[in-house]
Amino acid sequence: MAIEKAPARRSRDVSVPELSVEPVGEFLAKLNATDAATDSMAAAFKAVGHPVRLKILELLSLQSSPMCVCHIESHFALSQPTISHHLRLLRRAGLVVSERRGTWIYYSAATEGVATLQQFLNQILHDNGEHTHGIPN
Repeated sequence: MAIEKAPARRSRDVSVPELSVEPVGEFLAKLNATDAATDSMAAAFKAVGHPVRLKILELLSLQSSPMCVCHIESHFALSQPTISHHLRLLRRAGLVVSERRGTWIYYSAATEGVATLQQFLNQILHDNGEHTHGIPN
């Protein structure tokens, strides 16, 4: 029994427009910038995801001047190294700024970092041009 081969199909000549390198490059640059911004935002939310760090940020935001780590520690039943660890994570996330004065480090809330979180939350709560549950400024 002989096997017959099916006739080969002819492919159509379909012309594909050439893609420009410039828009793809711009897209990738924008995508990478967006990824960096998203990563930064995620790190900030992760930092405030811990109850102690959230309390520290709240405490610092209520102060009119920077607070010494020793004074921050007095508000918690935790050791100074543990408080310093939480402050370091908040600082890396851009939510706290620090300055050294002699042997002590003074901390305050980073207005710009906290404002970025606030703007993001307002943006996701935004509905058709009106705030449905907006976070107060």
